Amino acid sequence: MNVDLSSVAIINESSSSEVVGDVTLFRNFESLAAWTEPIDVENNEYFAYSLAGDRLNLNVESDRVKVTKANDGVNLSAHVRKLLEATAEHVIRASNRESVTGIDPKLMSLRELIDVIGFAR
Repeated sequence: MNVDLSSVAIINESSSSEVVGDVTLFRNFESLAAWTEPIDVENNEYFAYSLAGDRLNLNVESDRVKVTKANDGVNLSAHVRKLLEATAEHVIRASNRESVTGIDPKLMSLRELIDVIGFAR
């Protein structure tokens, strides 16, 4: 994987930020903005984060989604890690690939978790 980890964005599609829902990874904030639907953002269907644990604000301007860092001083890196581990575990179980069977996501690096999950864009 040849991606700048500082630009990776994560969406958790869930009814609550604390509940792991459908987690999707994006190579950068622009890809996240292009993927999300304005109506879903307006309906608060997503919780978004940077890989570093910054909360990302999703807003609709001129019928386009805009992504910005929240700058609220809250570091959610442990929560982001939890989202990635749960998603990687799901992907591993669903894949039944021998190359990933028996691997514990809790022991994986962020780069390894991203490699297992993959990017939507």
